[in-house]
Amino acid sequence: MHIPRFTHTCIRQYIAPLALSIVVVVSGGCALIPQQPTPVTDQVNIVSPMAQHNTGALPFADQNVAEDWWTQFNDSTLNTLVLRAERNNLDIKLALNRIAQAKAQLGISEAHKAPQVSAFSSVVREDISDNGKFAALGAKPDGNSYWQAGFDISWELDLWGRLDYLTDAAKQGLNASVFDAAAVQVLLRANVVSHYFELRGAQQQLALAQREYELSEQALNMAVSQYRNGVTGKASVAQSKAKVANVAAKIPHLQAQVDQRMNQLAWLSGEPPKALTAMLSAHTQQPSLPTRIPLQLDGDLAQQRPDIKVAAAKLSQAVATVGVAHADFYPSISLNGRTGFEAFNTDALSNWDGAFFAVGPTVYLPIFQGGKLERRLTLTQEKQAAAALEYRKTVLKAWHEVDDALSDLQATYAEHQALSEAYNALALVLRHTETGYAQGSMSHMDVIQANEQMTHGEQLMQQSQTKLNIALVTLYKALGGGWQQADVAKEDAL
Repeated sequence: MHIPRFTHTCIRQYIAPLALSIVVVVSGGCALIPQQPTPVTDQVNIVSPMAQHNTGALPFADQNVAEDWWTQFNDSTLNTLVLRAERNNLDIKLALNRIAQAKAQLGISEAHKAPQVSAFSSVVREDISDNGKFAALGAKPDGNSYWQAGFDISWELDLWGRLDYLTDAAKQGLNASVFDAAAVQVLLRANVVSHYFELRGAQQQLALAQREYELSEQALNMAVSQYRNGVTGKASVAQSKAKVANVAAKIPHLQAQVDQRMNQLAWLSGEPPKALTAMLSAHTQQPSLPTRIPLQLDGDLAQQRPDIKVAAAKLSQAVATVGVAHADFYPSISLNGRTGFEAFNTDALSNWDGAFFAVGPTVYLPIFQGGKLERRLTLTQEKQAAAALEYRKTVLKAWHEVDDALSDLQATYAEHQALSEAYNALALVLRHTETGYAQGSMSHMDVIQANEQMTHGEQLMQQSQTKLNIALVTLYKALGGGWQQADVAKEDAL
């Protein structure tokens, strides 16, 4: 097939000067690309506030917090519950969906940097008037069809880095989504474990309240018997009845707490109410702290906590957005081209005589925008300043949370130790009382009262055990809870 001579002429006449002009523009433009500062995200070391605490009384082991830190409580039901929540929790699914959205947004931004090619085709049926000016000039008044087919090509030259900044902003948005998903998983684990401990605590308090009710009824029966025998008066019987009523009043509230904690765990697991009742009613023992608690106190919060990573990524994203706003002040240059075939019938479309092409640059230069570009730049700079403040706020909040959690853990541990000593002493009192009753030196009422005192002491000790377990969970959460190995954090952060 013969290519017409005019094609070669056009190439020499237009393409060569166009290429030279592009080289000149790129050479001069590269020196004008706005350079953006790298965001400063200071590393936050937590050695100083940790060192202010005397952790010698706590059974700590200088080890990193493991990903599955809750398994140290040796509770198979808890282990199953955490895995079930991670698999079905709706917040986790939403976080993963946000990662997918961020990946798609990154793909869109990267696609803008590549040449854009599209195909077109059209056919127009046209007939001119016999009395029209074209007919008067000699055009045939008969109808005809006009066919066109070809390709449009456009490519924006990223001379000022605008598309690079848009891509970088999208990358940082993806990073923020990945770290946010890790933060959601850390929070989910902590919430599941905390609610589980609250449930076990409520179940134990309910069992102790029922035992206390039985003891108070025994005391009431003894008081009635003593009144009938003339040993005590009506006041003693009335006092015993009031005690029975007061204990009975606590039981419905404790049962409601048990039901609510089960429903909270079902909600975190993406299940309807009552779905976990059978699973959580089979075993009601409150787990105890491990003999050695893995906890390394000289870590770096900026590396341990995903929420700090989120804030840092959003700050970098804001910096990239400022770069986009700067680049908007410069001309945008695109190379545009169109090529194809046109003819008045389909047979001629395959003939080179019907070929056409058009190629050339398009330059857009903002001259007057009514202050829009300046305001947009100011807006992005203020958003960058806000992102920097948010980063500092997140770091400071994390610092305080760690310090407060460690203080609370120490105080709760000391309280639990004291209450355990008190309970052991009350248990010793009960044993001596029962021995005295067997020997005839103590009455049955003395045994009942000693039992009541020991039950009350056990209630306080079990409450402190629940608080102690939750305090450790709160500290683990404040330190990041082994998020580096979280499943959602295995996405490729850029």
